[in-house]
Amino acid sequence: MTPAPYAGGMDDAVRTGSLVQIRGVYDLIEEYDIATGTATGASIAVEGQVGRCLGVVGPSGELGDAPEAPLVYAVQLFDGRSALLERRYLQEWAPAAPEQGGFDVAWPPDMPEASDRSQAMGYCAFTVAEALSRKGWCLIQMTDESLVREEACSEARTLKYSAPRAELLADYLGHGGEGKTSTLEYHRVNQDPTWALAELDGELTALAKSLTPLTGEALGFRCTGRRKGLVWRPFSDSSEAQVLRPEPLSDEDVDAGVLDSHLHFIQERRLCLMRWIHNSGGELELFQRPNGAAPNSEPTRLPLSSGKLLVFRCDQLGFSYRPTGTDAVSLMTWVMDDSSEAAKQLATGYFATSDAMQLSEALGIMVGPPMPTGHRMHIMAMHAHVPGGVLEMGGFECMLATGTDGFVKIPIVRFDTDVYCTNDGEKEYGKSYVIHGGMLGDAEITTFDNKFFGISSEEVMTMSPQQRVILEDGYTCLVKAGLNKKTLMCRQTAAFLGDTGTDWDFFAQMKVLEDPQNPDKPIPFGNVAACHLTYGGVSKIVSAGRLSHIFGLRGHAWYRYWRVCNCRLVQVL
Repeated sequence: MTPAPYAGGMDDAVRTGSLVQIRGVYDLIEEYDIATGTATGASIAVEGQVGRCLGVVGPSGELGDAPEAPLVYAVQLFDGRSALLERRYLQEWAPAAPEQGGFDVAWPPDMPEASDRSQAMGYCAFTVAEALSRKGWCLIQMTDESLVREEACSEARTLKYSAPRAELLADYLGHGGEGKTSTLEYHRVNQDPTWALAELDGELTALAKSLTPLTGEALGFRCTGRRKGLVWRPFSDSSEAQVLRPEPLSDEDVDAGVLDSHLHFIQERRLCLMRWIHNSGGELELFQRPNGAAPNSEPTRLPLSSGKLLVFRCDQLGFSYRPTGTDAVSLMTWVMDDSSEAAKQLATGYFATSDAMQLSEALGIMVGPPMPTGHRMHIMAMHAHVPGGVLEMGGFECMLATGTDGFVKIPIVRFDTDVYCTNDGEKEYGKSYVIHGGMLGDAEITTFDNKFFGISSEEVMTMSPQQRVILEDGYTCLVKAGLNKKTLMCRQTAAFLGDTGTDWDFFAQMKVLEDPQNPDKPIPFGNVAACHLTYGGVSKIVSAGRLSHIFGLRGHAWYRYWRVCNCRLVQVL
C-alpha cells in the first residue's frame, strides 16, 4: 500500500478517526493501553505501521484532556496495539483499492467509552451498508491483536471437523471449494474452550446487529438474525481429504429434512460475512449470480491476506475461495431474512400445503398421518417387556402380528377372585366384574438383583414392582444402545417416564401402630410402622429419578401422569 502524499505542515492537527502511517520512529517505543490510559510496559516497533488516530492525549494520559505542545496522539495500529506519537511522526494515509490489496473501511477502534464505541460502530455499519448497496460487497480491515488470531488458529486445530454434503458444498465453501468445516457451539464465557474464536465470532455478531436497522432501506431486506459461526480449514493432507471426502445426499438425509433445511437457507440468506483469520495468500473471486444485478459483468478478484473481513450479498454474488497453504483459517456466518416472499412460500409449500404433506405424497404415503419433517427424535435402541412373556422387541412384534394379548385369569397370588370379583360379570358395588388382566409373571417381578443396582436389602423391600422393572428394562435398553454402567456415569442423558401410579401399596401391608400419631386422618404417615425408605418405594417422582440416580446420569428426569390403563413408558435421551 502506498501512503497518500502529505501536504500539511508539521503543526497541522490530525483528524480524529483518520488513518495514519508512522514515519521516522526507528527505535522501540512503549505500548499504550487505551482502556486505562497508561503504558503497558511492553516495547513495540511502529516504523511504517498503519493505524487509526484516536485523538489527542493530554498530560494525564487520557483521550480528550487539554493538550500541550507538542501535540501527542493516540494511534491504534491494525495489529491491535496502540502507541502515543507526536504529530511530526504521523502522515495521513489512504488505503489502496481492495482489488490491489487494500480495503474499503477499517474496523472501528476499541474506545474506552461505551457511547464512543457505539457511535464508531454505527458509522462503520453505515459505510459498509453504503458499499453493499453500491457494489454488493465490502472489505473491512480488522484490528485484532496477533495474539488473538494466533490463539484462534490454535483453537481451530482442536475442533472436530466434517464436510458438507457434496450437493451442498458450493453454497457453503463457494464454487470449486473444498476443505473441512466445524460449527461453533456456544458455551458460558467462563467455560468456553474456544475463547479466541468466540471473540472473533462476537465481532461478526456486532456488525450484524449494527447493520440491522440499515438493511431495510439501504439493502431492501429485513435482517432477522445470523447463523452459527462456521470455521473453515483446508485438508492437512491427502489422507484426511479422503477420510472427509464429501458424501452425496442419501435418502436418509432427504427423510431427515436436510434438503428442506438447506432450501430454507438458500431462500433466506442475504449477507455472507467471511473473516480471514489467517492465510498465506491466495485469491477470492466474486461473480454475479444469474439473478444478480449485472449477470454478465466481469468477476471481481480480491487478493487474500490475514486480518480482514469480507461482507457480500450472497443472494446476488457467488464466490470462489482459494487460499494458499495448509494453515489457512476462516470464520463464516450468514445474515438471514425470513420475511421474504420466497422464504414464506417455501415455508408453507408451493401448493398451499405443508412440506410434510408434499414429502408424504412423494414417498407414497397416502393414508394416515403425514411424514414428519424438521427436527425429530432418533431412536437408537428399543426394548419391550409386556405381559404374555414378552421380554424383547421380537416377541412384541410376534404378539402384534398374531393378534394376541397377555391377558390371563388373575392368579391367586395377586388377589382372590372369589372374594373380590363377582360371578358371570355381575355388577356389585366394591367388587370387580373382570377377572382377567394383562400381568407379568411372578418371576419377572420378584427375581430382582438389587446388588447389581447398588440397592440395599432394606430398601429393596420397600420398592414397588414397577420400580424394579423400570431399572431392569431401562438398563437393558441402554445396553442395546452400546452403553454400560461405566460409560453412563456423568453422561449428559435425560430420562422420561410415563406413569399412572401403582396398585402396590406398601403402607397397607404394614403393621398399624398401637399409638398412632394421626388417628383421625386417613393417612399412613404416623399411623403405621414405616421408615424413611417407605414413601420412595411407591412415589412416581422417585420412580422417574431412580434410573438417573443409580447410573449417575446428568440430564433431567421427568415423569408424566396419564389416566390411561397400563401406561408404561421409559424414554432415555
